[in-house]
Amino acid sequence: MSYLNNFRKTKGFDKKLDLRPIQVALESAAEAFEIASTLNASVVNENEQDTLIRRTHYILLSRTYQHIEGMLSCIASGDYSSAEAIGRVVNESSINLIFMVLKGDERTITAYFAKWYKEHTDQLNKWKEHLEGETHKEKVSKMIDRRLEALSLYKEYTEQLKSTHSVEEKEYNSLWYNSVHKRFSELGRFEEYVEVYHRLSGASHITAEDTMSALISEPMPDGFKKLVEFESNSYSIMMSRIVITSFLDAGANFCIRHGLTDSTTLERFLHLKNVLNRSVKDIAQDAGVPSKNETERRARLQELTKRLGVII
Repeated sequence: MSYLNNFRKTKGFDKKLDLRPIQVALESAAEAFEIASTLNASVVNENEQDTLIRRTHYILLSRTYQHIEGMLSCIASGDYSSAEAIGRVVNESSINLIFMVLKGDERTITAYFAKWYKEHTDQLNKWKEHLEGETHKEKVSKMIDRRLEALSLYKEYTEQLKSTHSVEEKEYNSLWYNSVHKRFSELGRFEEYVEVYHRLSGASHITAEDTMSALISEPMPDGFKKLVEFESNSYSIMMSRIVITSFLDAGANFCIRHGLTDSTTLERFLHLKNVLNRSVKDIAQDAGVPSKNETERRARLQELTKRLGVII
């Protein structure tokens, strides 16, 4: 069964639903994840330290792939803004994994875990302090205490890792930065941060841009509104393809880090990325990528109105 047919079946999409807008993105991501999964399952004779690193990396890769399927499901069902919000998660988690693979080790992973535990428990304790004088203090405090008790397993786990890999609390921020911007920058991907991650923040934070666009469009003719909607949806599709190129980079780096040496298999990642990049270029005009000049802009507008059958 092909990746697309399997996706259609497992997600419950109707056989008549046109999934061509997500086909290239899905098939590229699915094949890359399959390669990584096959490698992960084949690793033997590791020491405990390498097992921690590989398993952590693979779990992060696997969770990112789950988000990719969620993102593409949103596009398939017409929930384009939601696809962009999830796309931001895909981009960030891919970058996090690339950073761990290229810049990190077992101490980085330890700080990543321990930092989360500290920040989470700190917030729970602040919540308890905030309850002073509230009528529901006793009830909610007990719930918080139960949560803190449940987290004791994570405390035990992180303390063991800190001891084994000699990580102190004062090192957390230097081993795992607070800022995702810094991780993008250290990987030489600052432009990706601005062009992709930051742009997708508009959907995840529901910023003013889309709200103003809707207000400005309200009094416009129906044909104009249809063009705006088409461009917006195409943009979401384009961005889903772009963030998957980051996932392909994460998958390739995972495979290299954990022992894949077969050049033919590694070249598949490059092939898949080239296919995706071509698909991004194919949809770029529909997605509103600026024209080179006014003549090109007019020609594009004329072609699009004719294709969509609208009058503006």
